[in-house]
Amino acid sequence: MTGYTIFNLSLATIALLAALRFLSSRKQVALVLRVSCTITCITFPWDFVGIQLSTWNYPLSPGLTLVSVPLNDLSLSFLVSVISTSVLVGGLGRRLGLATLRSDH
Repeated sequence: MTGYTIFNLSLATIALLAALRFLSSRKQVALVLRVSCTITCITFPWDFVGIQLSTWNYPLSPGLTLVSVPLNDLSLSFLVSVISTSVLVGGLGRRLGLATLRSDH
């Protein structure tokens, strides 16, 4: 198990806790997953171009790759998006009283 994998597992635990803490309906969970997948798809070309142009490299073996982009990068993008979107949708949705995001609608 690489250091990247351990970091991503730790981050997955934090993402799950954030989602459980802030989200109160299936509608909110679906929104968080949709936004997180979209953000991950947007960051994929950014990583690809950065790697192809040698803008950054990895001092250790990053593990499995998809078209030269490490899967650890994609999972990191997804997990960070889940955390931030959970806080925004759940926390701000409650504070602002957004009717479309509340669990009673």
